[in-house]
Amino acid sequence: MSRHDSVADRRSVRNEFTATKILAHLESAAPKIASVFSHLYENAIDFGAHPNERGFSMSTSVEHAQDRVHLNTIYLHADSLSFDLGIKTAARVGLCALMISRLIYPLRSSSFSASMTRSTS
Repeated sequence: MSRHDSVADRRSVRNEFTATKILAHLESAAPKIASVFSHLYENAIDFGAHPNERGFSMSTSVEHAQDRVHLNTIYLHADSLSFDLGIKTAARVGLCALMISRLIYPLRSSSFSASMTRSTS
């Protein structure tokens, strides 16, 4: 991949590696992993990966004061439902990435799986 060699190369890579194309490949190779990938992708969009109403409203409160309306937006969450969801989602995305890597690199991942089995038993 020569993504950074030219504008055309960057466009080509961006067009090839879309969530829709990745999902199509996963659906033919591993439908269960495709389902996990799709669920994680849709949740990421719903909760703010791209600007949208749900992502915005989860982090925004509205205060009415006399003749004004104040919109308060939280950019960094701590000790909240949003923070907990973010931590859980990061772990789930990591596991999904490992499942996908096992499809792409079966020989490498089989030795990884064997070493993980030995270290956890």
